[in-house]
Amino acid sequence: MKIKHLLFTLILFLFVSSCNTKVEKHNIQGEVINVSLENENFKETSKYIKKTKFIKLEDYVTESIFGVITKITVKNNFIYIMDENYKKLLVFDMEGKFVRKIGKFGNGPGEYATINDFHVNDTGNIIILDGNREKLYWYDSLGNFVEDKKIPFETDIFTLLDNEQYLFGLSAYNHSQFEGDQLITTSKSFEKTSSLLEYTKYVDENYVFNYHLIENEKGFVYNRIIDNNVHQLSKTGEIERSYIFDFGKLNFPETDKKNMSRSIEKDYCYLLSVPIISNGLILGNIKSSKAFHSFVYNINSKNIYINNYKNYSIKDINFPLGITEDSKIITYINSDILTVIGGETNDVPEDFNEHIDKGGHIVCITELINSK
Repeated sequence: MKIKHLLFTLILFLFVSSCNTKVEKHNIQGEVINVSLENENFKETSKYIKKTKFIKLEDYVTESIFGVITKITVKNNFIYIMDENYKKLLVFDMEGKFVRKIGKFGNGPGEYATINDFHVNDTGNIIILDGNREKLYWYDSLGNFVEDKKIPFETDIFTLLDNEQYLFGLSAYNHSQFEGDQLITTSKSFEKTSSLLEYTKYVDENYVFNYHLIENEKGFVYNRIIDNNVHQLSKTGEIERSYIFDFGKLNFPETDKKNMSRSIEKDYCYLLSVPIISNGLILGNIKSSKAFHSFVYNINSKNIYINNYKNYSIKDINFPLGITEDSKIITYINSDILTVIGGETNDVPEDFNEHIDKGGHIVCITELINSK
């Protein structure tokens, strides 16, 4: 059984230095972003935020109780929330009212063993990835089961591309078809059409991080946790641009990635979650041995702003999980997040605070100002 390391992420921002240099590292060419946490100074980043909408999720329905939220998608005026711990995918309207549950845990038709990822198309049809059974499950827009298909390899994540091909992030422990491939595209019948990335020999296949493809206005963002290479893919699955985050002497050594359970708590820095790329900005999270940090990198000015979670404010963006169809950032807050970072919610309505105190969740939809 593989060890699943669920990384809890939260976010905000501050200043540091970076450069724009073309280099090659492990056959990845891209823009190098030099990051230092030594001179961390808080800088107000509200200039990037135009406005935020807070949506209180209905929680008095048994089905809408969450364990750990691992993915949120907003599409067709619905909010889709995946809870990998409780093995369910829930749908809410844009006012936070519970609409339906998609499929369920079990052994019958349309029932899955787990949910590793999901995709919603433009008509509202839903595909769920069950990595345990190596299957994709199709449901219509009302949640009715349509069909399932067996996948001939082990995979962590997926999406359906605009050209009707699949994009798969394969598991490091995949010893079936396409062993050694990390990121591939396939036909609808799962025949490989391209190999985009391959695993190096420095990978611990027993240590699996929670990560997903982030859909944005240009296509998809791919990053496998502990790897500091971030890739912007097109809507048809080609790598168009790469960013390499360089923490200098605090980079996670390649050789130590072979045994993650022994190395994960060492004095290294690494990206804690898949960064979001939108509006000329890269937003994400950094883990160091001493603290959790969030960052905003301005692609145009080449400045990076870093913030320790101790400076958390509800005014800023925290825990980014995705992007809406009109390029707004999707995050959420609950009591667990506020407990971890000691944050306050003075800037939300009082009934929202009561909702959080009772164990409720609030989805935040933040509109950004284009970077200059």
